[in-house]
Amino acid sequence: MRSKIGVTACLLLFLSPLLHAESNAESKAINIGMSTALSGPAQYLGQSMHAGVKAAFDRANEEGGIQGIPINLIVKDDSYQPESALNNVQQLIKDERVLALIGNVGTPTAALTAPYANDKKVVFFAAYSGAATIRQEPPQPYVFNLRASYDQEAKKIVEYIFKQGIKPVEIAFLLQQDSYGDAGYSATKKALEAHRYYDSNSLLKTYYPRNTLDIEQAIVELLGTHPTPRAIIIVGAYAPSAKFINYAQFLFKDSLFFNLSFTGAPALASSLTSNNQRVFITQVVPEIEHDLKISQEFTRDMKRFSPRYEEHSISFEGYLAGRTFVAALKNINGPITREKIRTAFESLDIDFGLGYPIQFDDTHQASNAVWLSQYDGTAAFVPLANN
Repeated sequence: MRSKIGVTACLLLFLSPLLHAESNAESKAINIGMSTALSGPAQYLGQSMHAGVKAAFDRANEEGGIQGIPINLIVKDDSYQPESALNNVQQLIKDERVLALIGNVGTPTAALTAPYANDKKVVFFAAYSGAATIRQEPPQPYVFNLRASYDQEAKKIVEYIFKQGIKPVEIAFLLQQDSYGDAGYSATKKALEAHRYYDSNSLLKTYYPRNTLDIEQAIVELLGTHPTPRAIIIVGAYAPSAKFINYAQFLFKDSLFFNLSFTGAPALASSLTSNNQRVFITQVVPEIEHDLKISQEFTRDMKRFSPRYEEHSISFEGYLAGRTFVAALKNINGPITREKIRTAFESLDIDFGLGYPIQFDDTHQASNAVWLSQYDGTAAFVPLANN
């Protein structure tokens, strides 16, 4: 008899960490992980996403949490470095035993962390990236995206470029030299091919190293190209993108500058040094309309729970991600497990009044909305009419 009891006890000791890793049963909190850029050149993006997610989770906790249990957001800084992000996510899953991950910032980081989370059967939700690497067909079972893809953003940019009478051969690129730059270029190539232009590889592609401001060589290469580019598509972080535009606007006086949403409209706007209205950026969340209930709640919750941070499109995206995550958790009956979170996302259907419902179809992406905005020459980007 003692032998059987001893074996049973050993099994329980062995299985106990695994059971607790997959469920909030007997837990004092629902642990959710986040690896993001809290320092380094992309810190504005990471800090803003974190502020928005935190405001949404704090709101839920103030209302009693989930099944009376508070949500605990465990955040680690990866400085927008892929290896650091992967190390953080490994710690969050193995050591912190988080039930899910939210709010990764960047394609290079997601390229490593999303497959790892998916392999460990941990939901990876609302990455601040539109890259195809986290939008596979069929989708990775545990990877869910809130925002539209870079393919959809590039399509919007290319359509506008052609409407201005700009020819494909008059397009050039400034790309971050990594998987993010590659993703943006691939998305644009696909959009050009949809317009029956199949010679994208002949277009000038210039590069700068990630986490640097080294854009001078790119400008030199652009100066030497013919014809002079009339549209320059930038796939970069906000600081090098702004530095490039601030120099290039005087060298290419008739050129238009286009940025993907990852650049961050508020960060880019605050870094531009002139009234140049030739700068555009795609947006993947609606404008913050103060007559809209979700916008009012966002403004109130940011002031209460994340008062040090601004209310803008990036923190709004983080807030929407947090509110969506809370809505999924509320649909779970009984102990909250990693697998139940995945199932909750697949069946989620909620309307925040954004003009489209939040629901995940077979692609595991909730929104297809993209807007093109133009710099107003003073301090902000304004959505174009007839978007």
